[in-house]
Amino acid sequence: MTAEQLICGLDEKYGEEFNWRIIPQGNDFFVDRLKTEISGNPEFFTAKIVRAIAKCDSDDGVLYCFSEDGAEVFYIFHLTYSQHIAEGFPKYVKFCTAEDAVEYIENKFVAEFL
Repeated sequence: MTAEQLICGLDEKYGEEFNWRIIPQGNDFFVDRLKTEISGNPEFFTAKIVRAIAKCDSDDGVLYCFSEDGAEVFYIFHLTYSQHIAEGFPKYVKFCTAEDAVEYIENKFVAEFL
């Protein structure tokens, strides 16, 4: 299953309470914003952002898919939307699979909102 399908599954499971929304393909706002925020971070110079997948309504978390060494890797970045990005920001969590990322999203949602 794709990350989008997994997120949609959580939306169906939790209904209106669920706080993540799919970002429509072609909406480059979140990819552009992330490129701005990580431009000074050498850890991401070799990675290619493939797409922004979903956005959390409750915080500034965005789920992204990157291509790293030919494999898909997933990140949740908490964007700052600041013009001056402090060292160590934006905060992020890395996942090896879409399933791991969506499991994290579900566990966090259940712990914080249900």
